[in-house]
Amino acid sequence: MKISFILSLVMAIIVALFALLNGSAVQVNLLFTKPEISLALVILISVAIGAIIGMLIDMVGKLKNRKATKELNKQISILKAEKDDIETKAKGWEAKFKEQELLSKERLFEIEQLKNTVANNKVEEKA
Repeated sequence: MKISFILSLVMAIIVALFALLNGSAVQVNLLFTKPEISLALVILISVAIGAIIGMLIDMVGKLKNRKATKELNKQISILKAEKDDIETKAKGWEAKFKEQELLSKERLFEIEQLKNTVANNKVEEKA
């Protein structure tokens, strides 16, 4: 069980006992009339109204959190899409870089072969 439910139950028992111990009739001023009502009833109605107001305030907070969560989830989706796009582009650039690196190595090999050919030609001319 949730601790909040247990605490609410204990609080309800305490309020009920308090109301039963204070059962005498009291005069309540309701702006236009002043009826005599049991103090227990006044206590229970006051606690019920307070609980309803508390639940309404809690619902407003939950609705705000739900809205914020939806907005954050939208941002997460957008950022994931951007991340995937960047990763795709990075893989493309990596492939191009490797291709250029291979071409550079091939050119260096060709240059070395040309140098060797030129060196061999000079040796043959001297001989």
